[in-house]
Amino acid sequence: MKKQHIGTIPGLKEYAEFFVSDEVAGPDGPLAEYGLVSDPELSATQQMIEAEETMASGS
Repeated sequence: MKKQHIGTIPGLKEYAEFFVSDEVAGPDGPLAEYGLVSDPELSATQQMIEAEETMASGS
């Protein structure tokens, strides 16, 4: 998702926050069962979404 879409597309930030929430992506959540998250990275990702920061692309 692009930063410019936050605040433009209703519910987008809330969706991202839900997707990385402890209930979904935490150690007991369904994403962890599939090996899609790691605990140290989850906290940093949650903080980035809260601050509306984006990840830099490799290009």
